[in-house]
Amino acid sequence: LDDWAHEHDIACVDFLWLALEGFELPVLQAAGSLLESVRVLYVEVNLFNYWQGTTEYHVLKEWLCKKNFYEVWKNIIDDLHGNAIFVHV
Repeated sequence: LDDWAHEHDIACVDFLWLALEGFELPVLQAAGSLLESVRVLYVEVNLFNYWQGTTEYHVLKEWLCKKNFYEVWKNIIDDLHGNAIFVHV
């Protein structure tokens, strides 16, 4: 994401929506310095590993908290998966 933002002269992201079937964390980890500019993050979350290599919700949330993102809303469906909104403070 960092390279893409640089190529398109994007310095700040107000709202980022990721729905990657459990692979949101690797994308965020590869976002580079662009992640620091994201104000609101809407992500799909999974409460267990659907596929090999996916990230569970609690791991994603812990990582985002370390990056100063705090959860403000979540909607979990059937204790399996859902969506969450994090704000960067």
